[in-house]
Amino acid sequence: MTAIVLHDLGSRRESRAWFATAARAAAESGDPQLHAWVLARETMVPLNYGAPRAAADLADQARQAAGTRPTAAAVLAAAVAARAYALNH
Repeated sequence: MTAIVLHDLGSRRESRAWFATAARAAAESGDPQLHAWVLARETMVPLNYGAPRAAADLADQARQAAGTRPTAAAVLAAAVAARAYALNH
């Protein structure tokens, strides 16, 4: 939640640092859906700050982490990936 609020406030660097902490904790927890959701949510930072290529790469990681089950993390990752790909032409 801290990472999301910092993103909304425009604190890109601090937001990315909190997302990195959340992603590490999610990966260590062994919950792939939590890890995928954190990665997918983090993609909004580079997407909103003019780095769609970085957002697309992160969205691909989130999609891989989400697997093939229809989950909220998979849908969010796919939606952000589509936006990032569109911005990259």
